[in-house]
Amino acid sequence: VVEKRAVENAVAILEEMEKGQIQGRIVIVFTH
Repeated sequence: VVEKRAVENAVAILEEMEKGQIQGRIVIVFTH
């Protein structure tokens, strides 16, 4: 159960990172 939670947390973090990167790219596009 602990390992499963760790994996879910890692996936959630990666998803948040992807969202942040996408938002960052959008900001770069609009600022340039």
